[in-house]
Parts: sequence; C-alpha cells; structure tokens
Amino acid sequence: MRTALSLPSPLRPGPFELFVRRGAVKLPEGKRFQVHLGFNDWSCGVQTCDLLPSGLDLAEGDEPVLAALGSIPDGASGMKLVFTNGEAWDNNSGKDYCLDESGKAVP
Repeated sequence: MRTALSLPSPLRPGPFELFVRRGAVKLPEGKRFQVHLGFNDWSCGVQTCDLLPSGLDLAEGDEPVLAALGSIPDGASGMKLVFTNGEAWDNNSGKDYCLDESGKAVP
C-alpha cells in the first residue's frame, strides 16, 4: 500500500507540510492542484492550499511529489481533505480522505 500523505503525528497545533504523490490524486491535469482541508469533521480550521512541486525524489519512478503548507488549529482531533484541479474534485468517492488525531490514515 502506498501512502499518499505525510504530516506530523500526533496532530499538533501550528504549521505543517503536506506531501502528496501526484499519482495518488485521481484528477487529470488542470489549472492548478489544491488541497482543501478541515479539522474536527470540517468544523474548524478549513483552508485551501496550493499543491506545488516539492522537488523531492522518492526513488519510486518518475511520479512527482507535490507539497502544500497548512496550519493545524488548537484542539484539532482529526483532519479531512479533498483535492481539486480547479475544475473537478477527488473526495475519495464521497468519503473524503481522513487522518485521525494520531495522524494515521482512516479508511
């Protein structure tokens, strides 16, 4: 199983970097890639961040890695995120992508 996301664990208030393998985002090329994220079931800290080339080489083919800068609010107990290319959305088939309070992916 390939991990699409990386962030501090457990969720700690403050800035963080989010790394996403381009292949994990199920969207065609578009105007620009962004991640829309929120905490505590979208009830706080909702933000939209640009996903930009990270320059990281993870030695797994030529799949680019994108990066975004976000901020975790005080009292965050989980994070949900969805991706957009400016025209369409990848929301994990309506389930959103989720991380629990320890920073682990939730199916």
